[in-house]
Amino acid sequence: MKKAGKKCMNLRKCNITFVVVIAVQCLVMVFNFWNLEKEFNIYVDSSNEYSVVSKAAINLQTGSDYLTEQVRYFVITRDIGHMKNYFEERDVTKRRETAIEELKKQQSMGKAVDFLESALFESKKLENLEYYAMRLMVDALGIKDSSDFIIPESVKLVQLSEKDKALSNDYKISQAWLLLFSNEYLAEKNMIASYKSMALTEIFNQSQKIHDESFDQLHKSYKNIQVLVIMIFVTGLIFFFSIVFHIIKPLYIFIKNIKEDKMLPLTNTEELNILCKTYNEMYMRYSANEVRLKQKAEHDQLTGLINRTALDEIRQSLSKSKDRIALLLIDVDRFKQINDTFGHVTGDQVLKHLADSLSSCFRQTDYVGRTGGDEFVVIMTGCTGSRDELEELIRTKVLLLREKLQAPPANVPAPTVSIGIAINEEGYSDSLYGNADFALYKVKKAGRDGFEIYSGN
Repeated sequence: MKKAGKKCMNLRKCNITFVVVIAVQCLVMVFNFWNLEKEFNIYVDSSNEYSVVSKAAINLQTGSDYLTEQVRYFVITRDIGHMKNYFEERDVTKRRETAIEELKKQQSMGKAVDFLESALFESKKLENLEYYAMRLMVDALGIKDSSDFIIPESVKLVQLSEKDKALSNDYKISQAWLLLFSNEYLAEKNMIASYKSMALTEIFNQSQKIHDESFDQLHKSYKNIQVLVIMIFVTGLIFFFSIVFHIIKPLYIFIKNIKEDKMLPLTNTEELNILCKTYNEMYMRYSANEVRLKQKAEHDQLTGLINRTALDEIRQSLSKSKDRIALLLIDVDRFKQINDTFGHVTGDQVLKHLADSLSSCFRQTDYVGRTGGDEFVVIMTGCTGSRDELEELIRTKVLLLREKLQAPPANVPAPTVSIGIAINEEGYSDSLYGNADFALYKVKKAGRDGFEIYSGN
């Protein structure tokens, strides 16, 4: 049994605590999953942004190089189709401008956009040289507007220097070629490439920084989730073993005690202790009722002595004994006359006086009972001495009984009794009862108020 006053666990509070702990852990895990997804999206967006910006930078370079190629091809091949391609790229396709617009949408790439805008600016500067070269070619080749081709205004508006106007057509073509392959032109191209390289470097560094930060956050969130999974697992184990230790184990003990008809031991769980105390109170009430019912079923209500039912069980039990026992059959002399003379209430008092006297005269190992009416029985057990010693003990007890019967309570007549006695060497038998009854018959025949020990005669 648990010590009274020992603090017990409240199962309801414990369950609420476990639920709250697991709920908090799950919420933290959800937050970490959300953060993991967020950082992963940042990582993906950064990669996509890097791809978009890199592609835009390449497109700007490609657009600029394409314009250079077409104007050079026009000078070399004298095919106006290349001039058409040049202005289609500049006015329609516009890869350079489109690239810049795409870059401006990426807010984290401000410095890279600045570099690419500088590259675009340098590319625009080259257009003036390219227009001039195309104007030299138009004049040298004598190209005129036609239904198939109209010379762009950018070329028409170019004013050749007086020196270049005076050149022959072949020299004009040569001059156009020299302009497109001059150191000045190449320096501008290199400047564009340099700005593009710086933009790509900035894009790479910025993306790498974002990648590293995102990866660190991803790794941190992943570690947090691992720790939370372990914590939830450990919390679950603690909860499981708490259930086993505080509920299942005590319940098995309860079941065992109930099967064995025992009281339930207190536990260290408040709720189970309430069940335990309630059951134990019911058990004690039931046991007390059972004792009272058994007492009522096995004892005479008037005298409190064991009744015929209990005596029959005792006789059956003693029939298997190997020890010497003695049986005394006791009848109240002329009990009907006492009832008729003094009344039934007084008669009951006489029976109670006899029962009390028998209980006080005989030993605790002896069974004293009332079989009905004015008939009483004493079964003496534990008779370890010789037969003669037992007979002497019986005479002593009978004489003491007769003496006590002569000192009744006030207003109660002193009764006399007739006693038939028989002794058996090995337990109880039907012959033992018959012998005692025969001895009782002899006492009554001799005039009552006496005793007889059956001797076989």
